[in-house]
Amino acid sequence: MRVQTPKPLNIPARLWSLEAFHSHQAGDYALQALYFGVVLAIAFYNLMLFFALRDLNYLIYVLFAACAALATVAMLLFTRRLLNTTQMVPRIDLWIKVFMVASAAFFFLLMLWFWEVNRFFVVTNLVTSLLILGTGIACAIKRQRSAYYFVAAFSVLFLANVLSHLRNLGLVPTNVLTSDGLQIGSVIEMLLLSLALADRFNVMRREKIAAQAQSLQVQGQLVETLRASEHVLEDRVAQRTAELQAVNRQLEAISATDALTGIGNRRHFDAVLASEWARAARIGQPLAPLALGLMDVDWFKEFNDHYGHPAGDECLRLVAKVLSEGICRTGDMVARYGGEEFVFISPATTCKNAQLMAQRVCAAMQALSLVHELSEFGCVTVSIGVASLLPVQGLISYDLVKAADKALYAAKQQGRNRVVAAA
Repeated sequence: MRVQTPKPLNIPARLWSLEAFHSHQAGDYALQALYFGVVLAIAFYNLMLFFALRDLNYLIYVLFAACAALATVAMLLFTRRLLNTTQMVPRIDLWIKVFMVASAAFFFLLMLWFWEVNRFFVVTNLVTSLLILGTGIACAIKRQRSAYYFVAAFSVLFLANVLSHLRNLGLVPTNVLTSDGLQIGSVIEMLLLSLALADRFNVMRREKIAAQAQSLQVQGQLVETLRASEHVLEDRVAQRTAELQAVNRQLEAISATDALTGIGNRRHFDAVLASEWARAARIGQPLAPLALGLMDVDWFKEFNDHYGHPAGDECLRLVAKVLSEGICRTGDMVARYGGEEFVFISPATTCKNAQLMAQRVCAAMQALSLVHELSEFGCVTVSIGVASLLPVQGLISYDLVKAADKALYAAKQQGRNRVVAAA
């Protein structure tokens, strides 16, 4: 047997019988077919994962499994991405980049100057394997989950690679472990790395589920916060509305109240008179007319000039109090009509009943015995004119005021300190 080659070639010589050779050849072909079948199956499986997940690690692993010529470069790139060396071990990541460039350069150098470069490539390939294994161990120490599978897988491949290189250098004998060990180790390594990628997929799936659950929780918390904020806003709006309503009622009360006496003012009287007149017109009950009393303090100008304005103001407050206490039915209203004049409105009241109410007020005022030296009676008295009308066609509310005013004038003409009803 004669072999001639310009390149180093390890050819183990062995004598075979014809039957033994054919038997060995059939078994060897079966093992080779099994090896390439496993490699293709793993490559196809990871290629499908790449299309499903769009994770570049699976594509790089397929290139590593399928492209023996650039396997070192692909393995280094796969190591960087799977173990995330950029963040986990940034210093080692720099060396990985250097050896990636070196491995790519050796691919072209071996095709041009195989004899001169081969031994350097063998040493560089061994150092690269040590670098990859050391990277996996460093990441495993930092408790990276994928690194555990990676170290286990690459340890098998590293051992097979070392045996193969030692065989090529003639340092170990040729046998099944040294000649076929690299294929056996690569199959085991591919299976373990496939488990690592599958575990990576499961981790990504769990992280996705956890992220979705966290997102739902955050959304739920956000909804609860928005509901709470909405309730707080509703409470604040309700509170502000209540405050505004209270202020509005207060303003309405102020605008409808006489500042001196604390009873209704002329504006309030006009509004109530119009409202009660319209209501009486709607009801239209002949036995329930609208009654009105107009009251004047007798000789008040003389009282005010003689005792002074503060005493006059106090006198008006006392008159308003007596009037409010005398006209106290639900629905009745008292007001200051202007100056020393006061008025009351009594819905559904006949003229006779209104006259009785006014007489009680008149008597109560005299019984108060508020000294008035310039009065014929020696105390402050009042004169009241009352009237009662049905809101029939042709009459307006002002007609009721005119009737009461006319009766008041008659009370003054008849000597004051009395009540006169309109005819």
